[in-house]
Amino acid sequence: MHFRGETPPDVLPVEGGWENNTKPIHGNTFIAMVVRDNDSWEAISQELQYPMQSDSTYEFSIALMQSKTHISPSRLKPDKKVNFNKPTKLRIWGGDSHCNAIELIGVSPLIKNHDWQKYTFEFNPTQDHKFIIFEAMYDTPYSTPYNGHILLDMASTIKKKTK
Repeated sequence: MHFRGETPPDVLPVEGGWENNTKPIHGNTFIAMVVRDNDSWEAISQELQYPMQSDSTYEFSIALMQSKTHISPSRLKPDKKVNFNKPTKLRIWGGDSHCNAIELIGVSPLIKNHDWQKYTFEFNPTQDHKFIIFEAMYDTPYSTPYNGHILLDMASTIKKKTK
């Protein structure tokens, strides 16, 4: 989305994929997103069936975790494989296209759990959004970029709360 030449998020599990043996909490697959030591990170987006409106409140839940092992080459040292095991946050944005995050509407705590846990978010957008964007992010503020990852599964629908 932002970093030319970088890989997109992965759909797991795949045999031997990153030595990550995590099983989905729901269905057959889940999403893995990384942050890298070269100050780049992954994101994924989805157009919403119904735009989020600025005068409304929404609820959303998703299962998040970090596996103990997620092996990949380091971007700064491509000949060396490292464990992308540093804790990572999930940032959730509202946007007007797949690649244009406009408003930060949710942030998870730093994900350190090695089992699937459900996280619930409440969105109160200040403007209308046609897209939702999920982004892996470092523990901020940080002094040096690092290699980490976050796993996502069982995303709920985005439900408008009634008053």
